[in-house]
Amino acid sequence: MPEMAHYFVTDESPETRRVRENAVVLLMPNMNPDGLNIVADWYMSNVGGEFEMARVPELYHHYIGHDNNRDWYMLTQVETQAVTRQLYHTWFPQIVYNQHQSSPFPGRIWMPPFENPVNPHLDPLVVSSLNQMGHSMRRRFDEEGKPGVNSGIVFDLWWNGSMRGGPDYHNMLGFLTETAGAGYATPRCYDEDEIPDTFGARAGHLPAKTPSTNYNNPWLGGCWHLRDAMDYMMTAAKAVADMGAKLKEEYLFNHYLMGRRQIERGNAAEGGPFAYVLDPQASHDPGAVVEFMGLMSRSGIEFLRASEPFSVAGPEGDLAFPAGSYVIPPQAFRPYVVDLMEPKEYPDRRQYPGGPPEPPYDMTGYELRFQMGLEAVNVEEPFEMPPGDWGEVSTDIGEVRGEGAAGFAVHGNANSIYRGLSAAGGEPGAGGDPGEVGGADEAPARFRTVQVLATPDGDIPAGSYWLPDLSADEARALAADHGLTLTGVSSPPSLGAVAEARPPRVAIYRSWQAPMPEGWTRWVLDEYGFEWENVWDADVRGGDLSRFDAILLPSQAPGGIENGNLPGTMPDEYTGGLGEAGAAALRAFVDGGGWLVAFDQAVDYAIETFGLPFRNRARG
Repeated sequence: MPEMAHYFVTDESPETRRVRENAVVLLMPNMNPDGLNIVADWYMSNVGGEFEMARVPELYHHYIGHDNNRDWYMLTQVETQAVTRQLYHTWFPQIVYNQHQSSPFPGRIWMPPFENPVNPHLDPLVVSSLNQMGHSMRRRFDEEGKPGVNSGIVFDLWWNGSMRGGPDYHNMLGFLTETAGAGYATPRCYDEDEIPDTFGARAGHLPAKTPSTNYNNPWLGGCWHLRDAMDYMMTAAKAVADMGAKLKEEYLFNHYLMGRRQIERGNAAEGGPFAYVLDPQASHDPGAVVEFMGLMSRSGIEFLRASEPFSVAGPEGDLAFPAGSYVIPPQAFRPYVVDLMEPKEYPDRRQYPGGPPEPPYDMTGYELRFQMGLEAVNVEEPFEMPPGDWGEVSTDIGEVRGEGAAGFAVHGNANSIYRGLSAAGGEPGAGGDPGEVGGADEAPARFRTVQVLATPDGDIPAGSYWLPDLSADEARALAADHGLTLTGVSSPPSLGAVAEARPPRVAIYRSWQAPMPEGWTRWVLDEYGFEWENVWDADVRGGDLSRFDAILLPSQAPGGIENGNLPGTMPDEYTGGLGEAGAAALRAFVDGGGWLVAFDQAVDYAIETFGLPFRNRARG
């Protein structure tokens, strides 16, 4: 990126002058600077030695590694949020070009057109414009004599969650190139006999040695340097900037045209409803609605929070909504909303008639209405927007009921309860008698209701947290800050109605294979205020794990957990897995009353290690 910036600022060719005069080129040098440092430091520590090409034994991001390209509708990471702010609140670009590695082998760079299928919510002009851009880029590579350009394979136009994918649903041309890497900065040479005949099954066996429309100038081997990759990315960037400058009126007008068309489609309830209405109190977790609307706000979606009750026409009579309901009306970025709300049916694509299905590139279903448990009403008939505040997201969904002479119970239906408990602070009391809590020398006590508690101010559901030392002011603060419902408790419940609750002592297993689910697990616990500790292979093999209540095994293949990195593949301190000693330590931990929680692939490890009497049906 520094070289690219220098080029566009200093080059005096007619083409570059045209770019400077007709286009705004916004360069983001790196969306993951911490990850770049991690990779560079690892490589430089091993360059010239036995492990020069060894992969990095930790995630190249604080939490999520390469999944930073999977975060573009949930927007969990600060880097994603920063870039989204530039896209949908500050610049509103017509073209969003994301440079990636690595190209499907043996290609040197992948670029549009994309593979099928195409998401039906995309404006068709997005698709044709992406095709046009890709062909223009390819032509420049042909003019410069750079072989190895491939397209139309692997990467499709179905999914919304990548950095380049989200802009497509905002009527922007979001696309990527995938450039072949070397080995970090170490050159890699390929003999002709190392070049396969095709790109493989995932690429539809596109020929790799003979020209075709998707690979018209094959790369047949040779040495590939980091400088070559940079030259290819520079060529692609010049082509994109040149297209933007030459066709600026077309891109500007088409952005307007697509927005107008999407508003018209919304007014006619085509491909989705006229509007979505979400009443937070209608959902099991009202805070999930607030979180969703926050995502919509960050993504540049227009919505209104009604300031008074209103009614709209429904299929069986009027539908009434209270003040505080959110309305998402027809708008230019409607494809983004509809795609995240409506069920999708991925096309049944077969490798050949009657054969196995073609695997999708990435996720095929990601309806936030269902994943977040939202009660959203599709309104088909147009209606006049009610009075309200545009773009306002309010956490004013909590409630405090009753006085609370014996503290308050926090209802357990909201995910944000854990943030609230963390904000309330303190450790649980040591005593187990709910009638003897809150002494001057004791930390604030917490209890979990194990049955419904009836009060004059309404029932307290089972699974709520009773905080006997919580004051009325503190209760109101929890309700306001975290959207929680609290009910006052007039006298301590009976011993059988509640159980003492204390924060669990949690360990997260962390492998030197650096699976991304481990980082996501850390992020979730941090996000909700849980304390945790990482345990590595040597920690588990060490034996005594009794200081923990629960050990989490994030998703990882059983062989990776058991064996880790093989000896000779990287420095010794990063090799090996749990082995038999680690498995024995986990069995002793569980036998001693500890909880082992395995996720996804790690369940197979638990089945094998503990000889559990069931099997993973997904494995046949």
